[in-house]
Amino acid sequence: MNNIVEPGWANENIDDLLIIDCRFYLQDPFKGRQEYRNDHIPGAHHFDLDLDLSGPKEQHGGRHPLPPLEKLQEKLEAVGATNEKTILLYDAQNGAMASRLWWLLTYMGHSRTFLLNGGYDSWKRKGYPVTDALPDVTQKGHFQLDLQQDMVATAHEIFAKLPSIEKGDRYLIDSREEKRYLGIEEPIDHKSGHIPGARNFFWGTI
Repeated sequence: MNNIVEPGWANENIDDLLIIDCRFYLQDPFKGRQEYRNDHIPGAHHFDLDLDLSGPKEQHGGRHPLPPLEKLQEKLEAVGATNEKTILLYDAQNGAMASRLWWLLTYMGHSRTFLLNGGYDSWKRKGYPVTDALPDVTQKGHFQLDLQQDMVATAHEIFAKLPSIEKGDRYLIDSREEKRYLGIEEPIDHKSGHIPGARNFFWGTI
């Protein structure tokens, strides 16, 4: 099985899944939480990009730096996560937010994490059940970290590789939309443009 599963499969196996709703909107940080409160897949918990999946902003490290992994581990265990539990993630942004948690879980050593194909919109279009009831946690999980250190590159490492990136010997991908990559528009960050040599492949069209 690859890392993307269909709504039908998720519905058939819903009782065996730990489901996490990752809806979040960069320009309206409260919208995802409100949508979750309105309705979600039965049993789904909500993890917020700002509150759960990112660390505090500092002088360097970007708008959404990696969260303290011990705190994320505690949050995952609090909703029943274990190393053996199959985890299903979804959002309503073509996987942009759910894939962040997929990456974090993979980095932390979890090997059974999947994204819902088409996200929450696809689930609802197919007529599968939704609810506004908050899930119960009957048993706290135990999730042992096994960090995949080769999945992370620091800013210092990228800076050291800039000459080879600019020459095209190495690749650095900027996945934002083209207008932000080109510095034409920047509705979120203080500084526009991109890292020298980075190539643009917008996540919404890949």
